[in-house]
Amino acid sequence: MDGQIPLSDKVLQGKSNVPVNLSGYGATMVIRECAKDSASLLTLTAGDGITLGSDGTIEITMTATQASNLTAGDNVYEIELSQGYTYIAFATGKAKVYEEIARS
Repeated sequence: MDGQIPLSDKVLQGKSNVPVNLSGYGATMVIRECAKDSASLLTLTAGDGITLGSDGTIEITMTATQASNLTAGDNVYEIELSQGYTYIAFATGKAKVYEEIARS
């Protein structure tokens, strides 16, 4: 089965804690083993793993097949939003991936 695995559901808020309408924005999430690596383990984009909402929500999902490309251990990620020629580094952090323990 290759269903969607929800990773997060965040809300981008502007001044006065009002959600930002993200319609028309682009988004990219890159996961790498190390921040210095040029190669990525996984890249998700708006419409392909990232859903941006008019209510400021940012929903990230990946398929089981995409998840199988990740290396177990401590990885890093960055989420970047874009609109036209403007790019915003929205979030960065650690992406801890655990080795599968279930056996068929």
